[in-house]
Amino acid sequence: MEDNNIKWNYCDAMESIKVDVEEKEKAISLYNADTSSAKISSVKRGMPKIAVAALAFVCVLALSGGVVWAMNSAAIKEFFFPNSEEEFKQVYTEVGKEYDIGSYKIIYEGSAYEEAVEQGYLSFSVWDKEGNPNPVTLAELLADQDQNLTYIWLPNGLLTNHFIHPYELKIGSDKWYFVSTYNNGLGLFTEDNNLYMTFSRLDTDENGENYYEGKNFQFMILNKDQWKTFNDDIKGLNQSELCPFSYDKETDRVIPNYDTNALLPEVVEIINRYDPCDVESLTYSPQVIQIGNVKLTVGRANMLIDYNVDDCDLGDFIVRRTDGTELKLSRKETTFKKGNGENGHSVTWFTDNPQNYNTGFGSTDDKTGNAKWGFNYGFILGADEKVTIETNGQIYE
Repeated sequence: MEDNNIKWNYCDAMESIKVDVEEKEKAISLYNADTSSAKISSVKRGMPKIAVAALAFVCVLALSGGVVWAMNSAAIKEFFFPNSEEEFKQVYTEVGKEYDIGSYKIIYEGSAYEEAVEQGYLSFSVWDKEGNPNPVTLAELLADQDQNLTYIWLPNGLLTNHFIHPYELKIGSDKWYFVSTYNNGLGLFTEDNNLYMTFSRLDTDENGENYYEGKNFQFMILNKDQWKTFNDDIKGLNQSELCPFSYDKETDRVIPNYDTNALLPEVVEIINRYDPCDVESLTYSPQVIQIGNVKLTVGRANMLIDYNVDDCDLGDFIVRRTDGTELKLSRKETTFKKGNGENGHSVTWFTDNPQNYNTGFGSTDDKTGNAKWGFNYGFILGADEKVTIETNGQIYE
């Protein structure tokens, strides 16, 4: 699956606009007019998984007239990582945070995130207000959409759209909003009353470095009223004052005179009003394997492949565990048309292992061809487990 990364470079966006310093308001208004559509196509297509066997509903207890929603961490383990019981306990963080969404309750069950490979997993469960599990489907969650996860623009795009990614979802007739920061891809999966999200923070700059390095991934779940207030708070910011521009006559470019590489403090303050969730990362030293000009970073649940699409000498390969288990990956090359009409080229790898759900993410810098691609194994490696890579009859470790 390919990502359509939403990554605004403000200098490039303004490159063709010739203005003096006094005309900065015009530049901002032109930019906003160009990005004012209510919705755009998905940044990540979630792929549904049809359950081979239904999971048993968890027990729900009523105590003192209230409802207690039981935690169900086993659900996400069986979905993504069957046969990894002990390893899952080492990588999963249980949370249990509740959200009221109209007639329903959403429980943030927990997460598994590896900063080393910049990919992670979020687990949620959905209930009615009486404490009964409420099954959800992608068709319901994405109702009134085109079956793709739909990104929604926030107002004051120069302040927010580079780093805040809000998605509109539904349960029954109730709308709710998943709003995250500093990520470039989201996958959505459902099973029974469980909702799983995979997220990626892979985004390469011209030097091949991760664009989100040092920036915290957070998310909020907002109901319809909270979403409206959040939007109003963003609208209340003075974009002209917070996002000043100047014009460089020598380069004929509009230059932003504010920090375009992070959320502004005024935006962070608004986010903090809505109780954002930080996602805890695993701390460990991943195994790194170099094969020619390609670097493989071997995480516990995911692998990161660092390469250049125009000069990549890694073909099909096999990941082999210490117990002899093999995961075979096939190289796939695709050509496509860029927005400027030029031909683009992508290189990715896929597996047909039924326990791997192809929750892959990727990011490529169009100028240099520097790329990163990540995927999950369908299992979790042991804390000290090392793998070997076989390709073209050679073994690498």
